[in-house]
Amino acid sequence: MSTSSKPRPRDWHPLADSDPVPGEPEEIRDEVKHMVQVAENLRAQANPLRGIKDDKMLYGPAVQPVTNWTPPA
Repeated sequence: MSTSSKPRPRDWHPLADSDPVPGEPEEIRDEVKHMVQVAENLRAQANPLRGIKDDKMLYGPAVQPVTNWTPPA
């Protein structure tokens, strides 16, 4: 994907009354980067929890729900 520093046109008169694709491309790119980072953080937090699920040394009232959990299909 290439980035452009060229501003989007303000006059869309021949095509539409206003910008047919609202939003600033740079802001959208920044939000995508943020959401990718959030997804990576969630995966990083989920992996150790999956390891806990298989640990036979755990005990207490919270263990059964964790050990019986099955990931969604």
